[in-house]
Amino acid sequence: MRLKASSRKLALALSITLLVNVIVQVLQVYRYSYDAYTHIFFADHYRRSWFSLWDTRWYGGFPVTSYPPLAHQLTALLSPIFGTVVSYQIMSVASALILTYSIYLFSKIFVGEECAGYAAIVASLLPSTGIMLNTFGQLPTVLSTALSLIAAYKLDVYLSTSSKLSMAQAVLWTALSGFTHHVTIVFFTPLLVLLVMVKNIRLGKRLAKRMFLYTVFSAALLALVLHPFIEYVLNHPGWEEVPHATRYNIFSNPAYSFPFFWAMYSFTIFLLPNAFAVAFRDRSVRPLLAAFLFLFILGLGGTTPLPATIFGSLWRILTYDKFAFWASISYTPFLAIMVSDAGGFVEKYYYGGAGEKSRRARTLLLTITFSALLVSFTLSSTATVLLGLQPPQLSSAQLNVLAQFLDSNRGWKYVTLGFGSQRILLSSMTEAPMFDGGYNQAKTQQIFTESSVESVDAAKYFPDGISFLKQVIEEESGRGLKYVLSADDYYTPILREMGLKPVLEVEGGVKVVVWEASYALYQQPQSPPPENLFTIIAWSLGPVSLMSAAVLLEAYGLKRSIILQG
Repeated sequence: MRLKASSRKLALALSITLLVNVIVQVLQVYRYSYDAYTHIFFADHYRRSWFSLWDTRWYGGFPVTSYPPLAHQLTALLSPIFGTVVSYQIMSVASALILTYSIYLFSKIFVGEECAGYAAIVASLLPSTGIMLNTFGQLPTVLSTALSLIAAYKLDVYLSTSSKLSMAQAVLWTALSGFTHHVTIVFFTPLLVLLVMVKNIRLGKRLAKRMFLYTVFSAALLALVLHPFIEYVLNHPGWEEVPHATRYNIFSNPAYSFPFFWAMYSFTIFLLPNAFAVAFRDRSVRPLLAAFLFLFILGLGGTTPLPATIFGSLWRILTYDKFAFWASISYTPFLAIMVSDAGGFVEKYYYGGAGEKSRRARTLLLTITFSALLVSFTLSSTATVLLGLQPPQLSSAQLNVLAQFLDSNRGWKYVTLGFGSQRILLSSMTEAPMFDGGYNQAKTQQIFTESSVESVDAAKYFPDGISFLKQVIEEESGRGLKYVLSADDYYTPILREMGLKPVLEVEGGVKVVVWEASYALYQQPQSPPPENLFTIIAWSLGPVSLMSAAVLLEAYGLKRSIILQG
């Protein structure tokens, strides 16, 4: 049976997505990303102790319910076969594939199947995906976004057909998005739902009834699994603002504008007038353009006063790269229209003509567009390497020596200096507790929540960082902090001043010195708070079980569709 043109485009898009993302993973770009090791650490927690909601290795002990679990649990499920790191790489490729497919489905809501096929091809090389997944290492954000887009498509089918199967699918994919990433379900998913509602506004009272059912069932599933996360956030006393580039004017510094603007949109931002031309001719895409512009402005962060005005006190703990990422997703259907009508776009949308396409011009424009997308994706995926935004990497041999040293002194706490994101990799290689971590929202100790320093490891980069480092050593040495692992000579005089002595040197491209506070006093690890059995089961088994149910429903729906077509 010959595939439809849109299906062939989707197959091509998925093939491109697979190829470029496998290459990126083979090159191990994730090692230089900001957050990849954080998600590897969480996956390692579930690998070690699936039903435990507490981990002793960060911040003197913290609840893993501070981060939705699905992406980490799926990674952990693969780890017995592939290991945690390779499993993370597999999940990254899978998330990119799901995102490409989900953009295809989402685009069908607004632009039809043919353009949706082009949207998938554009999505396969979207520079914003490259920077989010490979430079920032935000696997849960990418996966959650994809699941939200699938949910929006299923919701559109349900609202327009009242199909119970589609309602169940919409509810499950919505809940799964929330199980993957909390910021997505709070800010992006409601906007998608609003877009779908506006598209189906003609349904009147039927729309209200169907939306009520969808909302109630989705909220029930989300509350069932995420109630410990919700309780954690609501009961937390709050955090001091940790500086983040997106809360400043991102155009004030090229180091800000490159990752948070140009790497998100690349050359496609100069095509924005074309999106307005499309919306002028086609009323059906105007709500989508409005959503894009809203997310686009939020994605500029502190460049405009809008985010601070809208979010109020939340302004200081949110980061705005995610909004730029979501803006690029909502912009993709417009790029697909430009690609679809290449060679006749100007005549069709600017002059209202028939839009007859010049084959030569079309071939040239498509070649330039997709070549530019490929270059943009490559640059975005390798931004941390190209800009040298991470400290020099320690070798695996060095990390193994340090992990063995820490395990041989298990029970004593440690901190690192100058390791960058590799401190998180080290923490997943040992049972020793690190009085630091890699996730701001997991901080519960007062010394962390009242400080604007993001991590002990990066103390010198913050205005009050050195005084914070000294405070940590002074106070926590009386509660089990004995070792400081330094990969930066900048800290040597400070550590000597604090009375620490070097006890081990690990040579390599970057020398690591282990400093010991001989005056440290041992302290028993903090005991985890009690959890009821229902919470443990819901958190540990709910996400993966509901993911299995969603996949089975998709398979059932596909089988039924094939039977009906046959």
